[in-house]
Amino acid sequence: MTGQCICCGRTQDLRLGTCWDCAEAESVIEDGIDMRDVAPPKIEGLSTSMSKLQYILRKYMKITTTPPSKLG
Repeated sequence: MTGQCICCGRTQDLRLGTCWDCAEAESVIEDGIDMRDVAPPKIEGLSTSMSKLQYILRKYMKITTTPPSKLG
């Protein structure tokens, strides 16, 4: 069904009120795996939660920068 996503507001095909992108991002945040049951890679030097954030930013915001492997 096509409609407005309750999370991002875009008009998309919906699954339980959210678009695929928002459902997948929620799955990564909540369960640590995407909608295809694949875990985002753990980035050396980042915590698990920051690795998840980096995965989401790269996938949906199309960022290309790589974080430094060591902080400081």
